[in-house]
Amino acid sequence: MSRKQRAPKYTIWSAVDTTTNPISTETGTKQLDSILYEITIDPTVNATLRVEGSTDADNAVTKTFGELDFGTTLTLVGATDTQYQVLIRDNTFNFLRLSVSNNAGTGNITAHVSGVSKGA
Repeated sequence: MSRKQRAPKYTIWSAVDTTTNPISTETGTKQLDSILYEITIDPTVNATLRVEGSTDADNAVTKTFGELDFGTTLTLVGATDTQYQVLIRDNTFNFLRLSVSNNAGTGNITAHVSGVSKGA
């Protein structure tokens, strides 16, 4: 009998300045089926969020990341909402990370990642 694997909530950004166009640290997601990003931004933030994935091996010195296509641009607008979630189901990537491009705002972003496998 197999059990579900859980990756507990982990901070990947803590009050990071969005005007620096930050890229988060990569998160190993190889055995996780669902990934959840929880994002909090300041009310003054206006930025575009990208989720990037890599299928490179664990021991790859440099990993190649490509942007996931959600069918729409993921825009973070603090004047509208300061809490966001991005759910990735049926994950096929070994690594994921977030990147932000500042559009016109200022302020900070905090993000956490967690995940779970379906089990057998």
